[in-house]
This record gives sequence, C-alpha cells and structure tokens, in this order.
Amino acid sequence: MTNITEIFPTYLANYKSNINLETVLDECFQIEKENDGVKISNVGGWQSDLIDLTSKPFDVLVPEILKILQTVIEYTKLKPYYTIRNAWININRANCSNLVHMHPESSIGGVFYIKVPENSGKIKFLNPARIGITSNVSDDQWAAKPFHRPITEVYEYLPVPGEVLMFPSWLEHYVENNDNVNNEPRVSIAFNIKINSR
Repeated sequence: MTNITEIFPTYLANYKSNINLETVLDECFQIEKENDGVKISNVGGWQSDLIDLTSKPFDVLVPEILKILQTVIEYTKLKPYYTIRNAWININRANCSNLVHMHPESSIGGVFYIKVPENSGKIKFLNPARIGITSNVSDDQWAAKPFHRPITEVYEYLPVPGEVLMFPSWLEHYVENNDNVNNEPRVSIAFNIKINSR
C-alpha cells in the first residue's frame, strides 16, 4: 500500500464576520482625509500610521479577530498567549496595489476586509519553495491547471467584505491591482499578532 504524507504544510485561515462595518469604513476614510499616511508595500494606495484596535470604532473588530485566532492557535499548536502588536488601514483606489511583503516581528499576520468591490484585486500568497518548484518542473509538465495542483508557486484568494484572514507572518504575499470599473476603493485593516511564551 502506498501512502502520501504532506510535509512542511502551512495555512490560510478565513472567517466571515457579520458585524456592521459602516462606522469602521467611515472612520477609515476620515483618517485618510486627515493624514498623509506612509509608504511601505503600497503602490499608489494609501496606508495609515498604526491604529489602536481597542479604540472606537475599531474595537468591534477585536472579538471577531479573536474568534479566528482561537482556531489558528488550535491548528498550529501554538501557545494560547498572544498580543495584537499593531494594525493599520489600507485603502487601494483605482490602479493601486501592494508589493510582495511579509509581516516581520510577529507570529501571525492578518487582514480584516472592510470594503471589497468587484475586481478590486485578489491577495496572492507565494510558496516559500517556489524557486525550487519552477527550477525543476516546468509549466508544460503539469497535467493540471495551477489552481488544481497539489504543489503550486502561488495561491490566490478572493476575499469578501467582512472576511478575516490569518496566515503565518513569514508567508510572502501581495495584492493585485484594483481594476474596479467604477473606481471604488478597496479597504482593509491589516494586523499582526505575536504569540508569547506565557
């Protein structure tokens, strides 16, 4: 009997929240209006300075984040001691995107999607072993399309409003261009969680 064991697995966790995000969205736009923001991974988009998730109206997001965090901790066998280190707002208007990046000095990276118009860009995760994969198996050697392969260089995900994603902080990722025909902005709040020893 032949057995196949998956080795070096990683994860992408998602949870769909049903809370009303209108007040949060309004506050994101107000902060954007009042601040120049910073440039880190954003290409043409606006990224805020760090925000306090315990302050209103952002505090409504924390219980939703903790719901998915509990599942991630159980899955990864990490210790249940954590700190939400930081958080920031991302607003990608027409033709804006985010370059490949990671979330350093943390254990878990996350994104809470506040507004996701149609065709406003998928988030794409890069396989850490992608160079080895592409160096040894060319595209014409696969019998399956990329999304259906058990081993792939890139995993793409299309989020919806109210969805929370969590992933290892070291997992490289980027956001596609916002190609919404009505020039509607895509708004999200990214955050980092640090797992503590106790």
